Amino acid sequence: NCLPLEIETESYIYRNLSSHPNIVEYYGYRKSIIGYHIVLELHNINLRVLGRIFNAWKISFPEQFLMNIIVSVIKALEYIHSKGFYKFKLKPTHILFLRNGVIKISNFEKCSLKSFQIEHGQQYHNDRKMISKYCGTS
Repeated sequence: NCLPLEIETESYIYRNLSSHPNIVEYYGYRKSIIGYHIVLELHNINLRVLGRIFNAWKISFPEQFLMNIIVSVIKALEYIHSKGFYKFKLKPTHILFLRNGVIKISNFEKCSLKSFQIEHGQQYHNDRKMISKYCGTS
């Protein structure tokens, strides 16, 4: 039985990208009584929440901290692009901070696949065509 297209696409992307140190690790997906869930690495806080805390305390992010965020995001995006993927929706909630200080990005639901090969070695240029062929529905 095929997974919903969104879950299959995002899982495929995570499987191909999560080996980078600035991209959240992918552990698979699970089905529950309410639907499918992608299981990812646990993080402590995202940039949006952190920004709200700093704003409430009326303090600014330290310059070095901001540089670390920028460098981490650029490294992750360079890797994503080098693998033929394009992330179109990068929001503060997608920039995650781990307890050890590592910064990672997540959420690939709005990600495009330029051109890639699936396990069968066939090349497709359209996400929907690739997934429907992969699931055996076309």
